[in-house]
Amino acid sequence: MVYSTRIIFSSLALVLLTAIVIWRGPQVREIAIVAQGPNGDQVSTGAVISVTFSRPVDRRSAEQSFSIDPIEPGRFFWSDQTLSFQPERPLQARTSYQVTIRPGVRDTQGRMNQSAVSWEFQTRGPRLLMITTEPDGSSAIWVFDPAADGPEQIFTSAETIMSIAPSPDGRQAVMTMQREPQRGVLELLDLEEGSTRSLVDDPAASMGSAAWSPDGGFIAVERRALLDGVVGQPRIWLAQPDGTSLGPLSSADNDISYAPVWSPDGNRLALIDGVTQEVGVYDFFSDERSAIAGSSGEAPSWSPDSWFLVYTAVSTTTNGLRQQIQSSNSVTNMMQDLTDGASADLSPAWSPDGRWIAFTRREAQGVGSSIWVMRDDGSQPRQLTSAERHQDLLPVWSLDSQQIAFLRSSLEGTPETDAWLVDRETGESRKVLDNASQVLWTP
Repeated sequence: MVYSTRIIFSSLALVLLTAIVIWRGPQVREIAIVAQGPNGDQVSTGAVISVTFSRPVDRRSAEQSFSIDPIEPGRFFWSDQTLSFQPERPLQARTSYQVTIRPGVRDTQGRMNQSAVSWEFQTRGPRLLMITTEPDGSSAIWVFDPAADGPEQIFTSAETIMSIAPSPDGRQAVMTMQREPQRGVLELLDLEEGSTRSLVDDPAASMGSAAWSPDGGFIAVERRALLDGVVGQPRIWLAQPDGTSLGPLSSADNDISYAPVWSPDGNRLALIDGVTQEVGVYDFFSDERSAIAGSSGEAPSWSPDSWFLVYTAVSTTTNGLRQQIQSSNSVTNMMQDLTDGASADLSPAWSPDGRWIAFTRREAQGVGSSIWVMRDDGSQPRQLTSAERHQDLLPVWSLDSQQIAFLRSSLEGTPETDAWLVDRETGESRKVLDNASQVLWTP
C-alpha cells in the first residue's frame, strides 16, 4: 500500500474512532449524585430528604425514580439541581430508612442513568425542649430524650428567654429574648451546637412569640411597635428564617392579633383577635380572614389534616362563665361541643395521629386541675393525672402520640412550676425538670 493510501486510511480510522468516542461518551457517563442527606443514626423525624445531581436533570424522571422505605407520603421541591422530598408527616421515630434513586433519571439531553444509588439513615426519638428561668432573670434551654437518663442543658443566657419555637426539621429554634424591660428580640438557636445568631433586633419594635411554618420557609411572630418607650398593640408579622421582614399579615391599621398557629399544610394561620378574643383564621390563598365566635382568647390547636380547629369556648350562664372544648370546621365554620361545660376545660391539643385530644380540666368545686384525654369526637374522656395540691397545665403531645408533656404548678409551699410527662396509655407520670416555664416537643 502506497504511503498516501495509508495516510488516508489512518485519517479515516481516526475520524471514525473520534466519532465513536463522541457518540458513546454521553451514553456511558452516569449522572452522579454529588450530595445526599440526611445521613447518620441520629436524624430528626422532621428531616427533609435531599439529593443533588451532578448536572441538570429532567425533574419528572428524577421524582419518578425516587423511593423511600418505609414508604412515606410527601411532596417534592427543587432548587437548581437539588431535589428535596418533604414528608407530609414526621418520620417514624427510631426507624431505619433507605432512600433509593432508581435507574431512569434523564438529563436535559435525554441521556438516562443506568445504575441505582441508595443510602440509609436512622431516625432518633422525639425530644422535649424546656425553658428554665432563675430569680435573677437568667435562662437556660434544656433538651430531654425520654429514652435517656435526664435532661441536658444546651444553652444559657443572662437574658430572660420568654418563648421558643423549633424549626420543622428540629435543627434550629427561634427564641424570644427580653433584651430590655419593654423590648423583646428574636434569636436563632442551633439545637445541635448550641450557637446563636441574631434574627430580629429592631429598636422600634418588641417581638413576642413566634411560630415556624411547616415547610420552614416563614416565621409568624407577634410584633408590637415601640414609640417613646410605649409598647403598642400586637400584630402578626411574617419574616423569613434569615431575619428578612415581610411585613404585617393584615394591612389594616386597626388590626390587633397575637398567638399565631400554622395549619399543618401551611395554607392557613390561626390567631387570636386582640379585640374580640375570638380565634381568627387567615387563608393565604384567598387573602381572607374568618372568625370563630365564642372562643376564649386561648390559642387553638389544628387537626393533623388541617380541616378542624379545637379550642376553648367561653359562654355566660346564670352560674357564671362556662369553659368547654369545641371543634370547628375551618372551612364551613360548623362547630361541635366536645365537652359539656360542667367543668372548666382548657388548653386542648390535638394528637399528631389525629385520634386524641388532650386538655386541662378543673372541676367546678376544686382549685386544682388535671390532664385529661378524649377521642377527637369528644367520646371516651379519661383522666390521666390527679388534681391534688397542684394545677396541671398546657398539655403538648409527643410526635408519636404516646406521651404528653405538661407544666405542674404547686398550690402549696413555695410556688414552683415543673415539667412533667405522662403516658397516654398507662397514665404513669414523672417529673422531668424543676422550675420550667415552657415545654414543647421537637423532632
